[in-house]
Amino acid sequence: MKRLLLILILTLSFHSLTKAEDITDFEIEGMSIGDSALDFYSKEKINTQINEFKQYPKSEYFVRGQFYKNLKIFDALIIHVKKNDKKYKIYSVAGVLDYENKKDINKCYEKMKLINNDIKEMFPAIKSKKTMNIKHRGDSTGKSTYSTYGYNFKTGDGILIQCYNWSEDIGYTNHLRLSMSDTEFRKWIREEAY
Repeated sequence: MKRLLLILILTLSFHSLTKAEDITDFEIEGMSIGDSALDFYSKEKINTQINEFKQYPKSEYFVRGQFYKNLKIFDALIIHVKKNDKKYKIYSVAGVLDYENKKDINKCYEKMKLINNDIKEMFPAIKSKKTMNIKHRGDSTGKSTYSTYGYNFKTGDGILIQCYNWSEDIGYTNHLRLSMSDTEFRKWIREEAY
């Protein structure tokens, strides 16, 4: 019943933005690219969450904070801000839905398709790219995979809908991740973070 309610909430929240014009018209848990994280969390809370999370191995130009409380749709919220930005401008935001039972990965794929259909309606001029069962570089055994629907805007901004299917050996929870990121962050994550 809880999952059915979640599907209805997700569907209704996406349809409220039908025919959005650019990525800043898209929100995850009320947040969008360019917002200040200070509009949602205190400076202390943001810094605590950033300091609790292991950051990227080659660069900390952007840092990540992960939040779990007061969320309406997702189980977790991940934001990225520049390390020394006093305004805490958001360059990437992602909502995460956990699938704790490893057998539920097909439910993740179903939800991914539903969200993709909603985003196609919101951004009809942008074609999605689908990739399935790519080996995750974070698992040296090669047993963990992820699948993606990706939307690339003319500006270089992007939206990803992903299902992560982690190997039992890794110990991470399978999950769906809906994320949006601006051009600068996307370039950094591809070229500098790892």
